[in-house]
Amino acid sequence: SSGINAEYGDSKKNEESVKFRQLLEDPEFEFFSDAARLIHDELQLKGWESPAVMFLYRMGIAAEGYNMKMNKRSSSTGEKRYFGGDNVDPKTYDYHGPNPSMQCTYNGWSDPSMDSLIKDECHGVCGKTCTSCWDWVCGDCCIHTGCKRHDEFCSSGYLSKDCLSCRGVLWDTITDVPLDC
Repeated sequence: SSGINAEYGDSKKNEESVKFRQLLEDPEFEFFSDAARLIHDELQLKGWESPAVMFLYRMGIAAEGYNMKMNKRSSSTGEKRYFGGDNVDPKTYDYHGPNPSMQCTYNGWSDPSMDSLIKDECHGVCGKTCTSCWDWVCGDCCIHTGCKRHDEFCSSGYLSKDCLSCRGVLWDTITDVPLDC
């Protein structure tokens, strides 16, 4: 009986993964990440304060990452000015290094070595590697437990069911905060 339930659960997860991939491939969904960012900018909704808002923002992150990976478009944050290389969001420097100018919040922490953080592709910072810190989701550009675990789940493939379902941030969390940013 438990084997049947496990098979059903795996089948359901695979079905959801296929549906999510179809959604990401839909040309009408290509600009969803821009819409999610606009919702944040205009309504000032905080991802860490609401599971529904966090889900919306994580879907935006997934859409942006998928579109970039499939070379459909460049990052929706193309207006950023980069320094220290074309692969580091300047906001990341505000939170990391030997003398960060910004404080981490919501269970986040700073890496005292920017070189180490960049070498690790900003593992655990909310967003797409070091190129796009989504501070509007987690509230800062720091390393967070849920984001770090989510990045680990995505290491097996961006289109894996654990990565697409935001495992580590929205579900299967290990801290006592409602959204493991």
